Amino acid sequence: MARSICVVGLGEIGSQVLAELSARQKGDNVFGVDLDPARVAQLKSMNLFVGETLPKESDIYIVTVWSTNQIIAVLAQIERAHLISIESTIDPT
Repeated sequence: MARSICVVGLGEIGSQVLAELSARQKGDNVFGVDLDPARVAQLKSMNLFVGETLPKESDIYIVTVWSTNQIIAVLAQIERAHLISIESTIDPT
């Protein structure tokens, strides 16, 4: 059964996670999201499936944004997921 995986925030960490998952999860739907149109265009040119809009439903979300406020904003948009993983170097408090 194919899982849908969404990587949110495609900076240094997120773009590498997206590239690895896209290469390894051949049968799975792997999608990346970033608000920076230039970054989205760059990753599209690398044949990665990316966009600027968060899908309403995904089985797995991997959130790799920079600030607590950004994490909260992303989580507020997610309607349903089986797993949410937050990858960040921010202070968790």
